[in-house]
Amino acid sequence: MTYHLVVGGYTDVLTTLAFDGGASSLKSTSKLEAENASWLVPHPSAPNVWITTSEVEPGFVRVLKFDGAGKGEVLTSVATGGVHPTHLALSADGAELFVANYSSGDMSVIPLLKDAPYIASSAAQLVNFAYTAPGPEEEQSAFNPGRQESSHPHQILVVRDEVLVPDLGSDKIWRIQKKAEKYEVVGFIPFPRGTGPRHAHFLNGVLYTVCELSNRLAAHTFPPLPEHPTLIASLPTLPNPTPPSDKKPVSEPSPPPLAAEILVPPPYNLIYVSNRNESTPAVLGDSLAVFSPHPDFKLAHRVYTGVQHLRGVAFEPKEGKYLALAGQNGGGVRVFERVESGLLVPVEGALVAAAGDGVEGPEKTTSVTWI
Repeated sequence: MTYHLVVGGYTDVLTTLAFDGGASSLKSTSKLEAENASWLVPHPSAPNVWITTSEVEPGFVRVLKFDGAGKGEVLTSVATGGVHPTHLALSADGAELFVANYSSGDMSVIPLLKDAPYIASSAAQLVNFAYTAPGPEEEQSAFNPGRQESSHPHQILVVRDEVLVPDLGSDKIWRIQKKAEKYEVVGFIPFPRGTGPRHAHFLNGVLYTVCELSNRLAAHTFPPLPEHPTLIASLPTLPNPTPPSDKKPVSEPSPPPLAAEILVPPPYNLIYVSNRNESTPAVLGDSLAVFSPHPDFKLAHRVYTGVQHLRGVAFEPKEGKYLALAGQNGGGVRVFERVESGLLVPVEGALVAAAGDGVEGPEKTTSVTWI
């Protein structure tokens, strides 16, 4: 069977790759002009129609349509009203698109249409997030002024009748509800200063949050409002001690390790969390930490990916049999097969390593999406 993947990032091009599981091959098939397309979601009802961010200033989203071979075209573009849109999600009824605008600290709400052009011409609402710098009475040592100088919403997650927005800059997950046809912030989940909540996932009554700056996975009970969440536990996503590095000393310090994405593929019995910038030999690269969910909630496996600055992690959505990922700083785009235990085994030959293999700007890759 042949699958199609779209690779995007901080370039002017989206690249379609064809993955043949039987032949263990991965190759470029077509390209599409789309500036800084760092995240994609499918339209809720229109077949082969997708929406992508354009992570620029001012921010845009674009509507794309792909044919059966993965070749795409841009149908329309719409301004988000914010700056650097970094994540997209659909409302529960599929009527609205939520956009997290990272640099302007707000969320756009854009109506979706069932037919072309599939999206309204402008945002219906912009929800702003209040930012509060740490006060003198608060713990300052963990606060990261380089990343937390303002609100930085990094994801949109719809849970029941709430819209949740992890805010890396404010160390909060905002809780939003629709009231009288407008979305309002109705509360938040606080995190310790310097934690940097980035992405979250809701599973069986528990909210799991990847904290980018502290490299931890937090688990909270998450009852409906007006009840409040309760922290169950917080586990490290990095090994301790880390494997020795083969990297030579340099005059400038290496970038800090960062936790990033969270994935829970079918049958929803394991949680995969990606890490970046680990101090490991290049042959190992960054790791995926694999956790069992609550009530066990412990590290089950660790898989080294062979890529540096791991980006664009995505499971094939129907069965979760394959995982595709990319290294922004090296290692290319790779496909792994998930075996029964939940471990990931590299598919030999399923590797696009460099621009010569057809990927535009592999060092700038941020997203890998199965279409």
